[in-house]
Amino acid sequence: MSSITNIYTDPFILGLQQFPTPKVPEDAVVSYGYAKGMPSPMLGQTHSEETKRLIGLGWLGRTHTEESKQKMRRPKSEEAKRNMRNHIRPAERMENHRQRMLKDNPMDNPESVEKVRKTALNKKPCPHCGMMGNAGTLARHIKARHS
Repeated sequence: MSSITNIYTDPFILGLQQFPTPKVPEDAVVSYGYAKGMPSPMLGQTHSEETKRLIGLGWLGRTHTEESKQKMRRPKSEEAKRNMRNHIRPAERMENHRQRMLKDNPMDNPESVEKVRKTALNKKPCPHCGMMGNAGTLARHIKARHS
């Protein structure tokens, strides 16, 4: 071989030197072609846009069987099972909230209604321009117009 390195097999140019192949122990449990506990061969690398497009095309049109859909619906752990059992659906949660608000509504109390009505009727003039307003409105008005 010549002294010039072949660029197609040089490990430095291919980037293989950066991620050396790990030694897999003899008793390692192998799953999906990888030894458990060992780093993935793709660790630190990303697929190119073209590769992503080709992978997507390869999966196009595939559908899950009813059996696999049923397996996906099952809880994966006891904690997930408890969470599913205690889950309250959003519509039901909103209805519960609405019922609580109606039950604890202070405006059902005639004294509260009268207190709010008196506060709304208690209007004072602005000392600068004479505009009429209740305490909160008047404070915002003075700050916005006269400061």
